[in-house]
Amino acid sequence: MPQPMRQTQRVPRTCMQCARRKIKCSKKIPCEECIRRGDTVACKREIVRVHGKVTVAVDEETRIDDSDAESNLVRENISLKTRIRQLESVLSRPETLKLDADIFRLSPAAGNPQSSDKILNDFQSLPFGLLVEASQIGIGAKRLCGSLWIISDGFIVL
Repeated sequence: MPQPMRQTQRVPRTCMQCARRKIKCSKKIPCEECIRRGDTVACKREIVRVHGKVTVAVDEETRIDDSDAESNLVRENISLKTRIRQLESVLSRPETLKLDADIFRLSPAAGNPQSSDKILNDFQSLPFGLLVEASQIGIGAKRLCGSLWIISDGFIVL
């Protein structure tokens, strides 16, 4: 037969193990004393009846951390959706799709000044917003425009 629920004026914030042992509780779940004892599974708060309602205390810090994490995820989700929309709109424009295939087959032997200027002009017309740090590109890279680089091996990096 289960014990009847205790009726009280306040929700207990101390875990049941610390209350039973009559020791100071850090009032977190799991509390520092239960962690020190290695008994984190048994670290629970008592469920009581306060003013006729069944209640149990909730960690204030946990609730704040969860809401911060949730708001960060919502912001990140919105920024990713915006970025996807921007990239989809760039790809849906016909002028962005008529790039010559030789742009992507750049080699040191085929790289003459006219083709480099053509590549530069073609890529300057594209509305890319990708960011790459110069330290990630490497030595010997030539900046075409904005975040577009040609590496000495003939690769194009956005």
